[in-house]
Amino acid sequence: MQGSRVIVVLLVSTLLAPGCGDEDPVTVASPPQVGAVIKGVDNPFFASLRDGMRDAAASNDVDLEIREAADLQDTEGQALAVEALPGADCYVVNPINRTNLIESLAKVASGKPVVAVDSPLDQQAAEAAGIDLRSYVGTDNEAVGRLGARALDDRLPPGAAVAVITGIPGDAGSEARARGFVSGARGKLDVVAQVSADFDEEQARQAVRAILDVEPELGGVFAVNDDMALGAARAVPGEDRLTVIGVDGISRALASIRRGELTGTVTQFPYLIGQLGVEACVASVEGRRLPANVDAPIELITSKNVDDVIRSRPSPGGGYESPFDR
Repeated sequence: MQGSRVIVVLLVSTLLAPGCGDEDPVTVASPPQVGAVIKGVDNPFFASLRDGMRDAAASNDVDLEIREAADLQDTEGQALAVEALPGADCYVVNPINRTNLIESLAKVASGKPVVAVDSPLDQQAAEAAGIDLRSYVGTDNEAVGRLGARALDDRLPPGAAVAVITGIPGDAGSEARARGFVSGARGKLDVVAQVSADFDEEQARQAVRAILDVEPELGGVFAVNDDMALGAARAVPGEDRLTVIGVDGISRALASIRRGELTGTVTQFPYLIGQLGVEACVASVEGRRLPANVDAPIELITSKNVDDVIRSRPSPGGGYESPFDR
């Protein structure tokens, strides 16, 4: 395996994929064929995830085919995209929810390694369907929520009223971030509202305005993605603006932080997650045993470090080592 373009060090769980020592190598084409199915790239987070996959495939001599869902609710279309990729040596999937790809993977990926990125597959359902799920690479979303709570706690008086804006009901990442935030805020902040805005900027703006009608002393908002955080920040413009923390670190959010509008964002590194997903597939087909979980890094971006983060994009700064390098 050639060296990856970005060398990353990550927190790797002590649990490894089932089995002792290395797995048996998979009989593969030359170059290896990797099929990937991801969420819609109209969202810049998933566009960056795709770019990381492409670059990792190029640097590791992998034949990569990527299919994309139409949007974040296109569960059936995403499942059909999996079925349109028969014959791959390994699959990288970014499921819309924990189970929407199970049936399709059971049809096309029998006996082939599967790596989930950013959004997990249901482990029990995968095992029951005979899916060889080797690893999950993604963000610890509860840790994201806890970091968001810490960011608001550092900027608001004790017991300040705050609200949580969540995404599409049932989305695993959204729910985990909200849980992490509520856990991190316990005893420090008063969570007075938790509402869904379907990952939509305008819905989030309207949701915050509605909360303010009931809770005029609202001091801060945690939104589980940056689009909704930008909407929340627009709900009260000017000097009276709320303290708002988002998630993802998309370019528009960084620009808003530089302008003094959005307070901050807990950034993930989707390019890196996509890159590692392909690297995990390469390691799998070579017969190497993978960590069952790899937690990608996160970082709080505010006005103090936004310029440094922009300069280091698309990867985290510092020296790192990939868990999938030989």
